[in-house]
Amino acid sequence: MKELLHCDDFVHYVETKKTGNESLPGWMKKHFKVVENSLLNGEYGVVCFMLMIGKSSKRVAGVLTNKRLIIAQDKLIGNQLITISINNINDIYIKNGLIDSTLVIDSFKETLQFTGLKKLVQNTNSELNNALNYVKNNLINNNDTIVTKTSKYDELKKIKELLDTDIITQEEFDSEKEKILNS
Repeated sequence: MKELLHCDDFVHYVETKKTGNESLPGWMKKHFKVVENSLLNGEYGVVCFMLMIGKSSKRVAGVLTNKRLIIAQDKLIGNQLITISINNINDIYIKNGLIDSTLVIDSFKETLQFTGLKKLVQNTNSELNNALNYVKNNLINNNDTIVTKTSKYDELKKIKELLDTDIITQEEFDSEKEKILNS
């Protein structure tokens, strides 16, 4: 996956992947600048979108990074910024309407809803789910090297937490548990 670091990268992503209203590049750039300014060290965008939050006509910029989901809006006075850790995202799905659709992002603390034309929401849903699976799998694989320095009980506890939060399946848990117990 390409690392997206600047608001121009975010706008280009939305325009090429059709994950937002690409007819408003000036507005997109304004909102994505808020995201760019909030990126942490080592953090980069993976998927970007521009949809309306809730049932309002207020557009927000969304960027799924390698660490979290960032939702941003540049307001007349100040900015709005919502962040959700990748590990706290439970599900991303669509509710279809006649003309518009709603993208629902369900997390442990809150549920966010974004509306847009059906095709834009479908593209965004597909991109987000693919990227979320990719990032979560890479995070799990990257943690494997760290886990070997801890006790077996610590390793079992960590993979149990991954199972409990639906990041890994029961089969993946059983396989990892077997590896830990036999090492």
